[in-house]
Amino acid sequence: MPLGVSVMFLYRKDKGMKDFNFDKIEKFGFRKPKKDYGDYDQEQLLMGIEVEKEHVDDEEVAVIIAAHHLDEIRDYYSRLKRMEDEAKSVDKIAESLESA
Repeated sequence: MPLGVSVMFLYRKDKGMKDFNFDKIEKFGFRKPKKDYGDYDQEQLLMGIEVEKEHVDDEEVAVIIAAHHLDEIRDYYSRLKRMEDEAKSVDKIAESLESA
């Protein structure tokens, strides 16, 4: 699937398929991702879409942002999850020490 103004990407969500039209890449001035969407690690891309939807209301924009992060670090979202999990563990320990 070549990168272009109108890239279609399918991803599985809740056992269904969703079509995305990426005309917004140029409309909003986003740079195009470095790879075709199907060439990204799909687990990482799906994780990324969910994370980025916490910050933007537009699912297509979330996919583009996730792809950009994965262009820089191929396991970005696994690393992010590990960091968040570690931070939560440290917070729990700190809370238990404060209340002791």
